[in-house]
Amino acid sequence: MNTCRVLHIPASSSFCVEGCIVVHRGCSSRMNAYSFDGLIVVALLLICSCAYLKRIPRINQLLLSEKKGLFGVFYKAAVVGIRLHHVVSFACLSTAFYTLFLR
Repeated sequence: MNTCRVLHIPASSSFCVEGCIVVHRGCSSRMNAYSFDGLIVVALLLICSCAYLKRIPRINQLLLSEKKGLFGVFYKAAVVGIRLHHVVSFACLSTAFYTLFLR
């Protein structure tokens, strides 16, 4: 069931319509998860979040104790974030610079 409303936006305006979403005219510069840039951002976010959550004892017991299966991905991301924290932080800074200034 489609719940979109019909919006009449003049062509000279600074907005564009994508499906049911009206966004600002710069919609082509968005970061999505299907591009290589978006994949790197999502991976860095997962690594940084899991490394941070590993430092919390209760979450470490519940979520990050399993080393195999689906939760094993979170455990391995936390280990990468803790052991390679200098590389991960440099990757975060360089990705932020690329996203803000070069893209």
